[in-house]
Amino acid sequence: MPICTLPMMNGKMYIINKPSLVSVAMRNRALDFDEFSLEFGRFILGIPNEQFKALKQPGVIDDFNRVAQAAMTGDKLTRMNVRAMRHMGSELSAVPRGEGLRIENLMDWCSDTLGTASNLALLGKNNPLTCEDVRLFW
Repeated sequence: MPICTLPMMNGKMYIINKPSLVSVAMRNRALDFDEFSLEFGRFILGIPNEQFKALKQPGVIDDFNRVAQAAMTGDKLTRMNVRAMRHMGSELSAVPRGEGLRIENLMDWCSDTLGTASNLALLGKNNPLTCEDVRLFW
């Protein structure tokens, strides 16, 4: 099924399974992902009610998106990529020569390593998200 509907307690959720339809939906200005994004972030990050109310004020998400988009271009993006690659390099350099690395679950290892590197690149060395937090996003 390319698209299916899941009835929810107070509405419906649409699941799009076909990549070409996902890109069409993301470009459609009639669809609003802000509410979903906010609720998802609230759940995953454990955002308290008072902070959540502040995020829902008109214009706050637009301002955040504008700042985030500007911060992820040009030299700033290059610096974030370098930080992420340095972390990946240190992880791989920690593997003893000649011994290799035994990975029991490649998906878990990749998500932990890439997720931690990405968060380090985005949030810096004082990144509040642990490896366990990263797993919640996967």
